[in-house]
Amino acid sequence: MCNRSEKGEVRWFLFYVFYFLFGLCWTAKGERNRFARLTDELVLKIRKLHMEGIKQCELKRMFNLTSSTVSYIVRKITWRHI
Repeated sequence: MCNRSEKGEVRWFLFYVFYFLFGLCWTAKGERNRFARLTDELVLKIRKLHMEGIKQCELKRMFNLTSSTVSYIVRKITWRHI
C-alpha cells in the first residue's frame, strides 16, 4: 500500500510525462498565442524575403527583431506550423 508521499510522487511523475509528451499540443500556436508579437503574414514575408536573398541581419533591422528570432523563423525552428 502506498503512503501519501508516494502517491504524490506518482501523480507528479504522470503530470510531467503527459506535459512533455503532449504539452506542445496544449499551447496555442502562432498568433493565437497570447504572447505572440508576430503574425502569420509577417512570418511568411520574412521567409519569402530570405528566400529571395535578403540577409538575416537586414531582415532583423527591417522588422525590428533579434537575430535569433529571425534565424529561428527562417530555419523553421519556431513558427513551424506555417
